[in-house]
Amino acid sequence: MLVKYNADGNVQWAKQLNGNAYYARSGYSVSVSADANSIYTVGNDYGYGENMSGNSPQLGLIIKWTTAGAISWAKIIKPQSISSNYDYYEPQYGNEVDTSGNVWMVGTNRSGSGNYRSAHICKINGSTGALLGMWKLNSSSNDQQSHYNLALDEDDNVYTCTVQYVGSYPHMVISKFNSSMSLQWVKQYGATNNPSIGPYDVAYNIKLDSNKDVYLTGYTDTSSDPYIGILMKLSGTDGSIVWAKKHTDTSWHHGLAIDGADNIWIMGEDADATPAKFILRKYSTDGTLVDQWGIDNNVTNYNIGDNVNSLSLTKDGNLLAHFYYAYSSDYQFAPMKFPANITAGTYTNVVISDQTNSDATYSPSTQTSVSYSVTDITSSWHTTNYNSGSYAMEPIVTLTTTEDLDAI
Repeated sequence: MLVKYNADGNVQWAKQLNGNAYYARSGYSVSVSADANSIYTVGNDYGYGENMSGNSPQLGLIIKWTTAGAISWAKIIKPQSISSNYDYYEPQYGNEVDTSGNVWMVGTNRSGSGNYRSAHICKINGSTGALLGMWKLNSSSNDQQSHYNLALDEDDNVYTCTVQYVGSYPHMVISKFNSSMSLQWVKQYGATNNPSIGPYDVAYNIKLDSNKDVYLTGYTDTSSDPYIGILMKLSGTDGSIVWAKKHTDTSWHHGLAIDGADNIWIMGEDADATPAKFILRKYSTDGTLVDQWGIDNNVTNYNIGDNVNSLSLTKDGNLLAHFYYAYSSDYQFAPMKFPANITAGTYTNVVISDQTNSDATYSPSTQTSVSYSVTDITSSWHTTNYNSGSYAMEPIVTLTTTEDLDAI
């Protein structure tokens, strides 16, 4: 589902693609062209959109929308040859539009049999939906898996965060490519390289500041301290760690945004709260914790969802957070707009509290047991039209009302 709100949070339109007998499985991310006239959504679809018999792998799905909510085109991203359900492409949580209006995304593919999964970076023509390029991040290890995201700078350099498994435990892999997709540097970070010890070290989100330095949010996990939220700053020049923080009170840091003054905003679930609530933090580029707030629910019988799906900034510096409210098994969208200067207080449906929690140093080490390279595999991939014989191309849902959660 794609929903457009105005600046006051009122729904302008909401659209859902009709899957008829089958369905478009997931929509992961949204991006907007520089002229704000085109909207791109990226997700995946089971292979029924191609009217396949016998094989139904997950395939990439990119849709271009107008600002009125009409579909300009919809494309399936797929291998030239599909022989099994392993021949899939699953774009993950981010897509970006470059300075030429082309759309970039990163996802995973597992071709053939076995457990080998690899990161695939894809470039789509933003005007036509044609595939312009597909590149594979090769690993000398035989198990590379999900949690992928991507960012672009103003020179169209590409930065990705992916995962490399070492035994049963994932390490974060951060890579920089130039605009021609030549690998500039790659770093693998984890607390240990012992596959019998762990822990998990995963980056979910990646953003850049005005100096092209790299920021990551995610989590680290050990048996004694499960799912601790992390924030890292890396040098954009070589990928080395500038500073890194962890928050024992917060798990699953998903939300990450950087404002015009290069302040870093992060938001994650309060690990000690039942039912769930969130903690919002603001950092400066030198790693100083500037301020922090608790975000709690004030609605009877409703609970805030257990993670922040996205965090972004408006042009006027307001912060947008997207999560959901849960009432029994009923889940509802809950976008929230914060002012640039947040004030603690009890509002109609939300409680904002000042927090005094402290952070701690996070010290992952550079891992070198796995080597990486990049291969251009464009000739083995293509885009095809989304099959209107199996799917109605017209949006079928129109929502016109919302319920105000608050006026902050």
